[in-house]
Amino acid sequence: MLIGQKGTTLPVSKHRIVAAVIGAAYSIGLSPATLSEQQWTNVVEFIRRPQDLAKSVGAEWPVSKGKWDGRKGYKAQLDAAAKIIGKLTQ
Repeated sequence: MLIGQKGTTLPVSKHRIVAAVIGAAYSIGLSPATLSEQQWTNVVEFIRRPQDLAKSVGAEWPVSKGKWDGRKGYKAQLDAAAKIIGKLTQ
C-alpha cells in the first residue's frame, strides 16, 4: 500500500526510512487499511522530511552515523519511528 499506492513519488534513496516505517507500523499493530488520507499524507511526509515531522509531534529523529547501537544508531531510529508513526496516525 505504501510503496504501490500512497508513496509512489518517494525517492529510492529513502529505502531505510521506508523500511523503518513499515517495521514501526507492524510493531504497533497498525493496519494500512485503517489510515485516513490525512494520516497517509503524514506518513509519506515523515518519510520525505523525518526531522521536521518528528519535531511537529514532539519527538526526535536520530541521524544515524552508520552504527547499530548508541543514541543515534539504527536501533534508535527504529524505536523513534514506532513512536512517531504512532503519534502521526492517532
